[in-house]
Amino acid sequence: MTKHASRLIVFLVLAGLISKASADRVEQKPPQAVPNGYRAVTLPVAGHQLAYVKPGDRIDVMVTFEALEPKNKKEEVTATILQNVVVLNVDRSDGLLDLILNPNEAQYAVLALEGKNTVWIERRAEGDIDMKPMEMASFRKLFR
Repeated sequence: MTKHASRLIVFLVLAGLISKASADRVEQKPPQAVPNGYRAVTLPVAGHQLAYVKPGDRIDVMVTFEALEPKNKKEEVTATILQNVVVLNVDRSDGLLDLILNPNEAQYAVLALEGKNTVWIERRAEGDIDMKPMEMASFRKLFR
């Protein structure tokens, strides 16, 4: 943004001609490009999950689904299927999240959307890029 455009925005905010929120949108950088070898994938998620997510953030993606346990028992479980994923864009009005994924991650993201599965996201703290093995969560395991 040029020095003149910046001054104009400050003037317009001070004059009350545009809101601070509008000024923030004007000052946002355009979405980052998708790196070579990666894909942009759109995930629909419940709007409330997008409250604190913005382009450039890193998130983990979880999915809750019905798993077949031993003795053919069905159980709801939640698994973290993607870790340290970069957010490309957020569309709060439509509940859509654009992510930068490698082709393998893209397949898992699409698979998470099938059936009665529920997709959840969690925003990582700035600088948190560690990936760790994650055990699936289930009530059976919780109350053992």
